[in-house]
Amino acid sequence: MTGLTIVHFTNSWKPMKGGVPVSVDLYTDYLRRRGHRVFVVAPEYEEAKEDPPWVFRVPAIKNFRGSAFSVPYPQHLNFKLLGGIERLNPHVIHVHHPFLLGEVGLRIARRMGIPCVFTYHTLYHKYTHYLLEGSDALKKIAVFVSVFFASLCDRVIAPSESVRQFLLTEGVRAPVTVLPTGIEDERVVSRRLLPSEGEAFRLVYSGRLEPEKNLEFLFRAVALFLRAKGDAELIVVGDGRLRREVEKLAGKLRVRERVKFVGEVEREELFLLLDRCHLFVFASKTETQGLVVLEAMARGLPVVCLPGPGVVDVVRNGVNGLLPEEREESFAESLRVVAEHPEIWARLSRGAILTARKHRMGSLVRKLESLYKEVISGRERKRSHSSRIREKFEQFFPRPLRGGKEKKAIFKWVRRETLPGERWRWG
Repeated sequence: MTGLTIVHFTNSWKPMKGGVPVSVDLYTDYLRRRGHRVFVVAPEYEEAKEDPPWVFRVPAIKNFRGSAFSVPYPQHLNFKLLGGIERLNPHVIHVHHPFLLGEVGLRIARRMGIPCVFTYHTLYHKYTHYLLEGSDALKKIAVFVSVFFASLCDRVIAPSESVRQFLLTEGVRAPVTVLPTGIEDERVVSRRLLPSEGEAFRLVYSGRLEPEKNLEFLFRAVALFLRAKGDAELIVVGDGRLRREVEKLAGKLRVRERVKFVGEVEREELFLLLDRCHLFVFASKTETQGLVVLEAMARGLPVVCLPGPGVVDVVRNGVNGLLPEEREESFAESLRVVAEHPEIWARLSRGAILTARKHRMGSLVRKLESLYKEVISGRERKRSHSSRIREKFEQFFPRPLRGGKEKKAIFKWVRRETLPGERWRWG
């Protein structure tokens, strides 16, 4: 098998900032470098930009409920896309959400008889506040829908081992493979120098300013550190609905003049900002991987963060960062230890760079390529086996059958002839 044709379906992509758009963009870029034909189906956004010919935009409700998300219009999802996708003759469809465009991608894959791969980027039950605040029933529905969808796919990709364990615990029946999003090979530095004498010690946070990021805890903990260390400051990269609230909180905590909000930046500028900082801070407990943590490590920054899902698969306490318990005093003390002990900072910095090297995109994209070929081969094998079953069925049962006993006999025969783990579909 030479070059593959792959179609990605995602509800969030450029120009939106976030982990999912970066993940889709990186894997798309590296797959195209390796000679594959890769296409992306994504919603329209307010900041319209000219797309390359391999990007298909779907009309959408922009800035849904005041957020950066765009929600594709349901009436445009099936018929307008189907003909174009079928003409591409893809080998595999890769979806990144269990609803909207993700559901459309799965339906098209089933219609065409090709495999569908699903990356479980998001712990959806921890994001239900975008629809209805504090609804436990909605959280249960979110888990059920995402797990049910995952079970319909040929393969599920978990960005981390902790997400894989969550999916298996919740009962996902499809095979689950751990494959994180990595860092561009050229982004990983070889070494990082200690902060020079007299230079301000800079903490940095990168991410959306949204409720799921646990920002109040982070700002209160960092404020304790800033008030104790007069030459330190915090750089906040990102934007969101909570920006005004956290700006007011910084003022209330008497550290506003030492917290710099730079807003959303392009990826190139993000790495330049990381090069000016010395320690990455993070308090989110809703991550499936925490790509921003890897981005900081690639530039040699140690990490102080809470031991949440996804993050604990990357951060090793005392090796490339520190994982304090969720107490403001404990978090602030971890910041102080790293800031005031150059030997600890240097050791954690070296560990961060080694971790980033293990997550370089050059090696990860080869794993994704192998996964695609494996599911394509498995789908072809099942299709061939199903054809043989139908031939045998017509030999043994040449006439239409009636009655309960005969139907039971047929079902027993089908179970015997079907591959282990394969579900028989008529038609």
